[in-house]
Amino acid sequence: MKNNPLSLLKSEFAKNSLTLVSSSFIGQAIALLIYPLITRLFSQSDLGLYATWLSIVDVLTILSTGKYEESVMLGRDKREAAATARLAMRVNTVFSLAAVAVVAVIFALGKADYTVFLIPPMIFFCGTTRVYEALFNYAKAFGQMAFSNIANSVAAAVAKLAAGFAHLTNGTLPAGSLVGQMVGNINYRIALHRLQLPKTTWAEAKEMASLRRNFPLFSMPKGFVNSFSYNLPFILLAFYFDNAYIGLFSLAMTCTFRPVSFFSGAFHSVLYKNFSVRYRENQPLIPKTNKFIALNALVFIPVFVLGGVFANNIIALLFGSQWTACTPYLLMVLPWIFISHLTSSLSFLPSIFSTQRTDMILNIVLFVLRLTALIIGIVYADFALAIALFAIVSAAMSLITLGWYYSLARRFDKTL
Repeated sequence: MKNNPLSLLKSEFAKNSLTLVSSSFIGQAIALLIYPLITRLFSQSDLGLYATWLSIVDVLTILSTGKYEESVMLGRDKREAAATARLAMRVNTVFSLAAVAVVAVIFALGKADYTVFLIPPMIFFCGTTRVYEALFNYAKAFGQMAFSNIANSVAAAVAKLAAGFAHLTNGTLPAGSLVGQMVGNINYRIALHRLQLPKTTWAEAKEMASLRRNFPLFSMPKGFVNSFSYNLPFILLAFYFDNAYIGLFSLAMTCTFRPVSFFSGAFHSVLYKNFSVRYRENQPLIPKTNKFIALNALVFIPVFVLGGVFANNIIALLFGSQWTACTPYLLMVLPWIFISHLTSSLSFLPSIFSTQRTDMILNIVLFVLRLTALIIGIVYADFALAIALFAIVSAAMSLITLGWYYSLARRFDKTL
């Protein structure tokens, strides 16, 4: 049948997706395979503090590149793509150096321990990795992207386990993540010459800054608000509840959101390239969108249902009975995570149609709703209530956003 979603499995999209998804699966498998050891080597409070540290890095990394790396895919040729990447790298370097000065002041004031100094280098390597990912995605070098993803996961796992077995548990989880990010980044840098990118000037980079100004003006604030609102439980609730609660919620998200986000990232990379080409060539988008949504529903919904039914037993078996207290949080977030996966995979559509302003407004609304949900939980001194309300408003807004993305594609198809 022409509209059979399974026909997508035979396409170039499927082959490229399989390459990235396979590496994502391997990388996530490595991370999850070591978690039964991590949960026995580190305490719930250790995981809570690590989750808060990682959340701060995630939020600041959004700002570090000005989101210019997202516009690399829109380059009409390699020269434009390379110039945009150069611009993103320069912005990332300046931001990371500024972060060093800020954390030095925070440490001097006695407001944080030494792990705060790991934040600027982590921001730098996360930012450069995003730029490299955009360049290699533009060049369809999906194999190298897969290899770097796996190298990152392996290096981080080895570093964390080595620290745990050596009983060096204070701040070593952040250090392990930094090691992994550096290794993945170095792999990209070594392979960069294979792309045969032209040498560009700073004048060309500044020209791209003007041409792609919607990305720092709208995509960056939208990404910042979205990342900050997602990480709110780890940052805000850490001031009002014990770190052990944050650690339990962190494990729930590790078992659900983290593996799914790898799939979302892989689909986003491949779909962005595919849809950008279809848009430039005036080809319809809705048929591909329908197939993507249908295929993901066929795969993910049964997996999520089974995972929810046996969640408590799985957690006890893998991580120890002391961690089964995270099961309620896991069940709360499952519906949101499925809808969010679809939305995240298609989140490039506002960039293609230059509707980033509306996208930013939707994310501001989401932030306000999430903040309100968490404040209610804080007022009632109920961590579970805060997480439940957080998941409900997140699922609702993800569904609304997905509907808007779909309407953008449909509106474009009607013009053909």
